[in-house]
Amino acid sequence: MMFGCTPEEFQKKMEELGADASESDPAEFQPVMGPKYERRPCGLYESMLKQVAPYGIRGVIWYQGETDGDCHPEVYKTLLPAMIRSWRALWKEEFPFLFVQIAPLEQWMDCCGKNYVEIRKAQQHAAETVPDTGMAVITDVGMQFDIHPKKKQPVGHRLALLAENKVYGDGNVLCEAPSLKEIQVEEGKVVLTFDNAGDGLYLTENVPYGQVVGKETLGGLRIFQNGQELKMEKMKATARKNHVIVTGAEIRSSVPTQVRLAQTGWYLVNLYNSAGIPARPAEVNT
Repeated sequence: MMFGCTPEEFQKKMEELGADASESDPAEFQPVMGPKYERRPCGLYESMLKQVAPYGIRGVIWYQGETDGDCHPEVYKTLLPAMIRSWRALWKEEFPFLFVQIAPLEQWMDCCGKNYVEIRKAQQHAAETVPDTGMAVITDVGMQFDIHPKKKQPVGHRLALLAENKVYGDGNVLCEAPSLKEIQVEEGKVVLTFDNAGDGLYLTENVPYGQVVGKETLGGLRIFQNGQELKMEKMKATARKNHVIVTGAEIRSSVPTQVRLAQTGWYLVNLYNSAGIPARPAEVNT
């Protein structure tokens, strides 16, 4: 339990266990930092990944854990593309790289969910800028107080759709998540326009864990006018083709408007395209 912890973590854990750590040396509990130790710098790469390259592969599926993501989320925009490049260089092949966007959460142990917003943005940036990549969106299956969602079937299904389209070349398979591209503001109404709607968008009453979001509510949606957040409980949402129409008496057409979807730590998105893929995080201004 103490292996690999810092002195500060050791002290905290001992206090939690009601033990006296004043005369204990954390170094006694540290394993030898040998060439096979997975927590040494580049340990997983050198001791595991490098040992199987260039074993033949068709592509990569990557599901990032990121327990420490709230400590340094700002580096992820650089690290994820760099990791993809390094793996491809190791194999000497530009193979497809499919990955899962971090799930929503509020709190998990010492991890604060709001800091994961930056990681999701970085992952989305990689999907948009790094060739031959694909991102599975799981904005609907997060767990409020667990960073490890237990609903794996939707995750695997969405990765399979990406593989069918991007790896095995079936262009008829809808594999991308609905993406908010434009907002139009009228008096009492905001119209959200999405790409990747397929045969049409729809809102569900519940999400996979059974939580009720509401069929006339777009979960995870926040609307700001003149910098002030409007009260979404007073709004009504309706999905039609590739649009979501949000109506409410507070909405004014004459002021700057910003729409944020799933740009917080914890949310549950209940808007899907015809392939059953939920809308991805987005932010759009008028």
